[in-house]
Amino acid sequence: MTEKTNKRELWGREFDLPVSFICDSDEEILDSQREARDAFLASWDAVEKSKDAIERYCLDRDGDQIGDSITNIFKYVIPTDIFVLRNTDVHEVALMCNYRYDPEHGLATVFENERLKKIIPQDEL
Repeated sequence: MTEKTNKRELWGREFDLPVSFICDSDEEILDSQREARDAFLASWDAVEKSKDAIERYCLDRDGDQIGDSITNIFKYVIPTDIFVLRNTDVHEVALMCNYRYDPEHGLATVFENERLKKIIPQDEL
């Protein structure tokens, strides 16, 4: 289920990021998912700070094509959506991004309790 677009500035650029909740068609959005969304959006600075980790991910994975450093993250990574995972134990939210060197899978920057947990291809989410 997808909510309205959420306009956010990220890494110096404004994006319209739809918020989607992971649930089957016969399931309701959990209160814990709404809480996770609200906490994630209220802790946007953690998402802002994830840029360094995303750059490291890109360089570790595809440094042979990128070079030694990234001066413009948007040449490689474009945020597209916010996914709220179905978890009642912790807040788990992923910032989904297109990734230049893996256009089929992109990347997911996963936050647990509003802290960066991991960066993975979207198909591993």
